[in-house]
Amino acid sequence: MLFRLKKCVLHIQMRQFVMFHTNNTAQLKIKTIYHWREPKYSNIINPSLNVRRLLHSENQSSLPPLMFGYPKQWNFFETVQFYFILNSSIDPEFRIQDFMIGAHQALIAISTALNMRDYEALNGMVKEKAIKILRHRVDRLTPRQRELLLINDESLVFLPYFIKLRRNKDNNDAVVHIGIQGLFIKGFLDIDSYVHIHYIFERMYKNGVGSEWIVRLVSHTSFW
Repeated sequence: MLFRLKKCVLHIQMRQFVMFHTNNTAQLKIKTIYHWREPKYSNIINPSLNVRRLLHSENQSSLPPLMFGYPKQWNFFETVQFYFILNSSIDPEFRIQDFMIGAHQALIAISTALNMRDYEALNGMVKEKAIKILRHRVDRLTPRQRELLLINDESLVFLPYFIKLRRNKDNNDAVVHIGIQGLFIKGFLDIDSYVHIHYIFERMYKNGVGSEWIVRLVSHTSFW
C-alpha cells in the first residue's frame, strides 16, 4: 500500500524509493561538516536479540517497542540550525508543513500494513533491514497487541523532534534524517491503549536532487 502526494502541492512524494547502487554509495564519501553523531539503533543487526523476553512479557495486552533508537546529543537549537541549512542550501523547496502531511499518510499506511501483517506493502516506504526486524517482532505479538498497532487517524498527535544532516564537503550530496514522536489513543479508559509512536525518516540528495522519503525506524509501544 503505497501513498502518493500530488506533485503540485507537495515536494516530498513517497512513491517507490530508488536505492543507489552499492558502488555509487561507496564512492559517495559523506562527511559531516557540522557537529553530528550517527544515531545508534539498538538491536538492528540482530533482530532476535532479547525479542522473546521482550515480547513475551507478563502483560500480554500492552504493546512492547517494535524497534529502538534515538539520536545522541539531540538539542532544539541544533535542529533549528539543520532545518535552515536544509532549506537554504540543499532543498529550497522543503517545507516542514508539507513533510508532516506526507508523514501523516505514511504513519497511517505503515500501521495498517503492520496490523494486517502485510509486509509487502511496506516495500518502498520502509527500509529493507527495518522490514525484517518488524516482521520478526510483529509476528510474535498477540492479537490484542497487533490491534494496538493500528493508528486511529482522529486521535493521532505527533511532532518532529529532530533533524540531522550529513553533507559531502565537496558537493551538494547529503543525507537527511527527520525524527517524529507522537501519541494516539484507542480508548480513553484503557491505559494500555495509549500508544507512543517513534519514526525516523530518511532522504538522500545526490547532485542536488532528493530521493523519495523512506522510513528507517518504526516503533509503537504502550505509553504506560
